Amino acid sequence: MEISSENTEKGLTVIPKQEKQVTANDRIDNLNRMQIVAGRYEHLTKKRDELNEILNMNDGINGCKIIIESGNEDIEIKNSVVVGELLTVAGLTLNKLICKEEENLLAMEV
Repeated sequence: MEISSENTEKGLTVIPKQEKQVTANDRIDNLNRMQIVAGRYEHLTKKRDELNEILNMNDGINGCKIIIESGNEDIEIKNSVVVGELLTVAGLTLNKLICKEEENLLAMEV
């Protein structure tokens, strides 16, 4: 319980500060938000696992390519070294996003 103070003519009076009562609707809203964050977290971890499988299969010898589609334009990258570097950067970015979502998830209360 938090305590606040109020000045009176006779001195300082301590008044307990009222905490907001949590309602069932508040808990349901928190649960819905938590499920959204949990869904993002699960999606990102699944993508990281898929990326790790691709990285493990990339031996640098066999052909490997990435096709990036943007509107009407496509970019195709076939150099296995460049593909490996792009996948490594993508993995690092995914790890940062996963850590952020995990922090958000752990900070939430239902």
